[in-house]
Amino acid sequence: MTVRDSSQEKAAGGKSAEDLLLENEWAKVEEFVRLLGRPDPLFPVEKDKTALMIMDMQVGFMAEDAPLGYPAARSVVDNINRLSKACRGIGIPVIWVFWEVNTMDDWGLVTAFYPPAPDGSSALSTIMADAAGARIWPELVMDEDKDYQVGKCRYSAFIKGASEAEKLLHSLARDHIVMTGIDSSVCVGASAMDAMALDFKVTVVSDATTTKNNIYHQVFLMELKKSFADVQTTEAILKMIKDLR
Repeated sequence: MTVRDSSQEKAAGGKSAEDLLLENEWAKVEEFVRLLGRPDPLFPVEKDKTALMIMDMQVGFMAEDAPLGYPAARSVVDNINRLSKACRGIGIPVIWVFWEVNTMDDWGLVTAFYPPAPDGSSALSTIMADAAGARIWPELVMDEDKDYQVGKCRYSAFIKGASEAEKLLHSLARDHIVMTGIDSSVCVGASAMDAMALDFKVTVVSDATTTKNNIYHQVFLMELKKSFADVQTTEAILKMIKDLR
């Protein structure tokens, strides 16, 4: 699950110190889960109960030259496309969740963490509803006739007043969310935790979500798996979908 950095000092077996640290910590998490007697997967994909959620895959976060962008976000595009195609193929709803903010006041306290530059400009303005950065990344495949689109105004899509995600899922009779997108330690993570608190079953797809730093990504996935969500790979989810055909 780790991404190796060739610039890091290599330890025994050609693995970096980062690799070894993360492998050791993942082993502890897996042992913790095993001792609890949890099944794997914790939440199997069910055709009539599952929805795929794709979080914040917008140009303003993915373009290399964007103030809020980071190239790592583009690494999960192929897996998200594979998952969305497979879900549509058996009638599992695909839900796109994205930032939809019309005025700076609508950001709330988010603005405290992204203060304006000396010239008065704000990085947040690049993903406002009318900005080019608000668009879904063009390499992602959206079926506008079948897929659902939900705007949000907070990191979590499940905070009261932030979006219609909870209402939509209930209307579709879906209690299991397979969650993808960016980023694992902010919007995906916050949404996963809040959805679980609202009694939704959540599965976060480890290689269909990411953040700016692999250590942050892996550690946050560990915390999610321990207390808030199942964590599965794209291949594992695709196999469960295939088995439903």
